[in-house]
Amino acid sequence: MGKPLQKIAIAILEQDGRYLLGTRQAGTHLAGKTEFPGGKCESGESIQDCLVRESLEEAGIDIIPVVEFYRTQHSYSHADVDLHFWICKPADQNCTIIDSHFWVSASELSQYSFPEANQPVIEKLVARNRSL
Repeated sequence: MGKPLQKIAIAILEQDGRYLLGTRQAGTHLAGKTEFPGGKCESGESIQDCLVRESLEEAGIDIIPVVEFYRTQHSYSHADVDLHFWICKPADQNCTIIDSHFWVSASELSQYSFPEANQPVIEKLVARNRSL
């Protein structure tokens, strides 16, 4: 890790045993990969505020951050990142999401191609839901 460390907030939005996912846009780093809503924290922005802002911007959904689920640092070719994965819930149970996002069950998570640093999170979510 030699590049400046970027703080990234990632919302694991959970509702009725399902998780909200999107696909990274063409022309971006890790294009085509599946992801949870989230992104870079702005200067002075808290993780929780970033989660709310990014979820609204990316998925059109207002969320409530609940608890940090996993944290890790990872070095990609384009950036060194400090990833904060938070379990979140929709602020409104009857939420409408932007078309580019979709809900999947925990058992379906492993069928998608996530960025490398997300793999431990996927494994933990699948195991967590197996024990429920």
